Amino acid sequence: MKTADGKVTQYAYNDKTGDLSRIDLPSGKSIVYKYNSEGDTTAVSDGTKNLFDYVYDADGKLTEVKDSTNSKSKRYSYENTLTNSAGDGQGRLMSITDYFGINQSYKYVTGIDSIKTDLPSSMTFNGVESIYSYDKVNRLDKVEVSGNKWLFRHDELGRVNQTKLPMNTGSVDYEFGDNGAIESIVSETGVANVVNDQYSYDQYGNMSKKQSNGVVSTYQYDAMDQLTEEKIGDKTFSYTYDKRGNRTSVNGTNATFNIMNQLTQFGSESISYDADGNRTGDGKFTYEWDAVGQMTRLTEKSTGETWSYQYDEHGRRITKVHNGTTIRYHYDSDTNHLMAESQDGQVIRQYIRDQEGNLLGLKVNGTYYSYHKNYRGDIIGITDMSGNLQASYEYDSWGNVLKEDVKDTNLKNQPFRYASYFYDTESSQYYLMARYYHPKHGVFLSVDPELGTDETVGMHNGYNYANNNTVRNIDPSGRAWQSADQAGGYGSNNIGGGVSISPRIRVVRVSTPKSYRVNASSLKQVFNNVRKDTSRFRVSNKHLNNAGGRYVKFNTSQKSKVNKWIREALNSERKRVYRNKNKTKSYYVVANLHKKIGTRGEKRIKIVFGADGKIWTAYPLK
Repeated sequence: MKTADGKVTQYAYNDKTGDLSRIDLPSGKSIVYKYNSEGDTTAVSDGTKNLFDYVYDADGKLTEVKDSTNSKSKRYSYENTLTNSAGDGQGRLMSITDYFGINQSYKYVTGIDSIKTDLPSSMTFNGVESIYSYDKVNRLDKVEVSGNKWLFRHDELGRVNQTKLPMNTGSVDYEFGDNGAIESIVSETGVANVVNDQYSYDQYGNMSKKQSNGVVSTYQYDAMDQLTEEKIGDKTFSYTYDKRGNRTSVNGTNATFNIMNQLTQFGSESISYDADGNRTGDGKFTYEWDAVGQMTRLTEKSTGETWSYQYDEHGRRITKVHNGTTIRYHYDSDTNHLMAESQDGQVIRQYIRDQEGNLLGLKVNGTYYSYHKNYRGDIIGITDMSGNLQASYEYDSWGNVLKEDVKDTNLKNQPFRYASYFYDTESSQYYLMARYYHPKHGVFLSVDPELGTDETVGMHNGYNYANNNTVRNIDPSGRAWQSADQAGGYGSNNIGGGVSISPRIRVVRVSTPKSYRVNASSLKQVFNNVRKDTSRFRVSNKHLNNAGGRYVKFNTSQKSKVNKWIREALNSERKRVYRNKNKTKSYYVVANLHKKIGTRGEKRIKIVFGADGKIWTAYPLK
């Protein structure tokens, strides 16, 4: 990133391994990375002291992460590799004890001939077990928690077309068009019609009309597919943009941006930033940030009230402190899936998810509830186990909450709203893991962690949200927008599905002097297609461990497991992207998964794909 006064972010790489070793920011802050001989991260520091330390066993498996700043540790345990007949060579993750002492453990499906798989059969979190059942082709068909069962039915293409809710309280039905687009969602119980949506699309695949519980909304777009107008019932919202993808007006309220695409004025509200591109103040709040671009303190100007935040080695927020009260956040393994919130050592809200992290329900004070969502994953309603509607929400396309009706006090502080994002009521902003999103302003508070150089509007902007098509796109991680149908607002999703054990790097990985390396984020549109293609791709048999020949091989015969590793690599914060030197335009990704995936002990994976986002091949790499 280059600042207005010419200062730049500088990057240093290890000459032998190519690993990122140091980032020097315009503010003078630094981030330093240390590795062992196997290429595994051993420490991350701010240039003066270690922030996180990593401990591995003799097999190279991560066993402990130490939060050196707060003197806390997270521990991992694995299955004995000698009993793993799947030929994993690594051993599956069996349990994690997080920084606050909350334990989660895993069990796995045993397949044909007693061969163990990576399909989870159950996950126990803080003593509450979620049991997963599958059909003959390994599609999830049931999630059961304390006798509450969510049942899933699939169509001939493998899509979820019906979900039956616990205690026979109702069902959610999905209908798809010939082109695969979702056309209808009806979610009803015996006593409440929670979601009744019908969707229409234009010739470019953009949603043009939505009928939701009797309210008609229409949408218009410009030539770049940016949303220019939405009508919700009798309300009209209009938007304009400049050539760099900045939203310059909202219903007549003008917005001004500087040369770095930072919002500096919104109506009468002035907005400021630090040298690293983080917002430091606006009309309502002041913001403080750490060396790696994580917000550590929020202060309301008018009252002086403060909220402070802490994060783990993945950049996930793990505490929020306000008026002497500390809320702690607990996640599933090393994914972005929030599983529970606790206060004073007691879990106050626990979330029910399927095996890929989709929100199904929650438990508060011993009472269970079901979430109801629309196509984008917006939380539209919450019902109890008798089918009664206990909370309902309405939003505009940017995530501003237009209406909220909460009847059950247990649900007063449940945090999930628009696109199933975590909503901070103190700021009316969304926490999207890598960054915070301001729906009123329509921008992120800090620069894109994977800022690129794309020529397409929105790809290289650095601050705009969802490529300005907020009807169609979402950004669950704060790192890369994607079409809502990829994220599974109504079906299954793979977002955060992989276990990543590499430290979070907020700042862009730019090109090294190697002439054929390209920045990962400069291929965001291609990457969106690659991620979507993962579910279709099937690795060549010659790269599986039961094949003959001298080809490099994965240490598994399960193609689904290879696909899981591919997803981990594509979502990795340490992936490297290169352009092939041949005449055919193609690219490849190299990522260290920090575990043995090859029959020769390889930990890295290489994924080759075309400019259209179709994966050509994948194999282990020394």
